[in-house]
Amino acid sequence: DHADENGHVQKVIDIKGHRVILLDSSEPGLVEGVICPTRLDWLAARLDEARDRPPGPRRALLCQDQRGQQRRQQRQHQAEQGGMKKAAGKYG
Repeated sequence: DHADENGHVQKVIDIKGHRVILLDSSEPGLVEGVICPTRLDWLAARLDEARDRPPGPRRALLCQDQRGQQRRQQRQHQAEQGGMKKAAGKYG
């Protein structure tokens, strides 16, 4: 198990002079991610640890697991169905 004491799955990978930070923004019961104060504190500490490194290219990669993608597709489908029902009632 890779979860920290708060139940967040977060990790730092230092490789070839670069720091890769994996930050868990998942929150049970929510589709969107959450960056709570605990996670922000963790991120600030990891960035502070690397303060002495020379600046390099900054990149961000946002990854979403399959469950989040499936929920987004479900919401989109439900919204489309709701719009179709409204149109049928208006024009039917």
